[in-house]
Amino acid sequence: NKGLEPLTEAAKSQALKSMQAWADVANVTFTEAQSTDLNHRADITFAYYTQKADGSAADDNAFGYYPATSDPADDNSYAGTVWFNT
Repeated sequence: NKGLEPLTEAAKSQALKSMQAWADVANVTFTEAQSTDLNHRADITFAYYTQKADGSAADDNAFGYYPATSDPADDNSYAGTVWFNT
């Protein structure tokens, strides 16, 4: 699992409420999707983590990666991902 754990039902509910609050004021629409394929996953992913993408131990409370760049040479595999430390 590379240190990733799915959100609890309570955390998932709160994330959905937060996205709805953003949608209510920002003219955006969110659509929930399953993200099992790391190469074709949702643009925003929420999960708990115990280690960072580079394999080092997670010592932050939370962090996120910036959206993808337009440079095809950049590794954008984690772009838009939000991580919460358990």
